[in-house]
Amino acid sequence: MIKFLILLLLPAVIYAQDLSSTTKIAFEHYENGNCLEALPLFESMLKDRAIKDDYSLRYSVNYYAGYCAKNLGEFDRAALYFETALRLLLDYSQRSVLYTFLGEVERERQSYTKAIEYYRKALKHIPEAGADKATLLYLLAEAERLNKNYNAAVTNCERSLEIARRLNIVKLEVVCTTSIGESYYDQKNYLLAIKNFTQSLNMAQNAQLPIDMANNHLGLALVHRDMERYELAQRNFDEALRLYMAGLNAQNVAFIAGNLIELPACTPTEAEKRLEVYQEQMGVLEGISDEETLLAMQMLLAHYQELSGGYAQVVDSYRNIIEVAVNGGYYEAAADASIALADLQCRVNYCYGATEILKTAQRYPYQRDASKYNKLIRTELQRIEKGS
Repeated sequence: MIKFLILLLLPAVIYAQDLSSTTKIAFEHYENGNCLEALPLFESMLKDRAIKDDYSLRYSVNYYAGYCAKNLGEFDRAALYFETALRLLLDYSQRSVLYTFLGEVERERQSYTKAIEYYRKALKHIPEAGADKATLLYLLAEAERLNKNYNAAVTNCERSLEIARRLNIVKLEVVCTTSIGESYYDQKNYLLAIKNFTQSLNMAQNAQLPIDMANNHLGLALVHRDMERYELAQRNFDEALRLYMAGLNAQNVAFIAGNLIELPACTPTEAEKRLEVYQEQMGVLEGISDEETLLAMQMLLAHYQELSGGYAQVVDSYRNIIEVAVNGGYYEAAADASIALADLQCRVNYCYGATEILKTAQRYPYQRDASKYNKLIRTELQRIEKGS
């Protein structure tokens, strides 16, 4: 998601002589970007009866509490504080900011229809066709796309693009063009998706925007995968992975690793080459503390170890992944490794060991996708029974 280009009109600064020690500390934490420390202090201020009749102060504190809660992913609390701030707001010129934040909160809660409503309300308070309006049109377009209103999404992106080009806001041009590509991809209009991803990629390369380059390589990879152009898919997945790793973008690294495993198998020689590349890239991940991402990459390495013919090595790799995943409570990752190991053992005629591994995986207390993994494991067990 593009960082807001909107010039956030923050609440009126509270005069220094009126600040209590708690208020001063809260604002110091906020200004230093420490929302985790600032939020409970703002919340304690809201319980103080001394600010009950001070509408300006109550508005400011609710605004900042909402902002901190949003940044911490506490979206229900953020919505409550922003809605309260909206009721207390006297300066209508600042309504666009609150409506925009409420739209962002609803988008994160996957309430896309509500997000669309808030973004439209925000647009009514920004009459001028400047950077703020262009950004809001993009945010509206993204909400429309997520709500599967693809025609509206493309139209609003094109409106945003028109302003962005006039004002030479390259970053906004790039993300709007990517978003149009995503709308066409979601509709399976692959030729127009490729056209827009490629155009956005070229702009991102010229502007030296590596994460946007990665986003477009990922878009192209998904298109080529769906069109069964697996070599082009692999090439774009690899480039996206390299760029996301350099930017320590954990979520997308894990997503690509999973997609690479699903591509059709390559030759042992090609697998060895890819294994060397991914092993070198693993060094970059030392800056990522997300254990699930590291497990996803270890699964990718094990997959190519298997394709290159290293049976003993890959068995150890899968067993290590299972142990680390179970100890860390990442049962979904443990199940993925268990299914892969069971499949491998069956192919070398050790089906009893495969069955025991899968039965153990059936007992994992999955935190998400429990029905999916139980179905996968049952299917694998049935396949083993039929083949044995």
